[in-house]
Amino acid sequence: MLLLISCGREDGAGSNGSATGQYAYGTKISFAQAGRGAAFQASGWSTPEPQFTWTEGDTAVFAIQAPATESGVALKVRASGFMNPPELTAQPVEVLVNDRKIADWQVGPLSEHSALIPQELVKEDGLLTFTFRIPKATSPKAAGVAEDPRVLGICVHEVELRKVG
Repeated sequence: MLLLISCGREDGAGSNGSATGQYAYGTKISFAQAGRGAAFQASGWSTPEPQFTWTEGDTAVFAIQAPATESGVALKVRASGFMNPPELTAQPVEVLVNDRKIADWQVGPLSEHSALIPQELVKEDGLLTFTFRIPKATSPKAAGVAEDPRVLGICVHEVELRKVG
């Protein structure tokens, strides 16, 4: 696998979520090779790399079994986009939860992106299915920057759900 510099570098190690049992709000799920992110990935993900996992293709899906809560919940994702300046300076990402759009992000250099999850989606214990739609995902080979043929969108370092309010 090719580790692309444009993905950024994370110097700290986040805590790993657990794929078994209920998710505990505030737990960071690491998408690094040694993390637990792969256990939550449903489709559209490449093989985990040392510090992150790339989305592969124009859609990536992951799911978390979340406990009911009456407070608001925020999705936080630490990620960066596959970029090829000046043509592509950030990846546009449409974020959906259980097929309901909650955000539009421009994912460029490594940073945290967040979105509020509608309260009615977390009132009962249940599976939250997150979909990233990344229409400008492209391969480094097609962009002329490397031989990697994978269609890359964003590289995800960690995901967290946090109660708000």
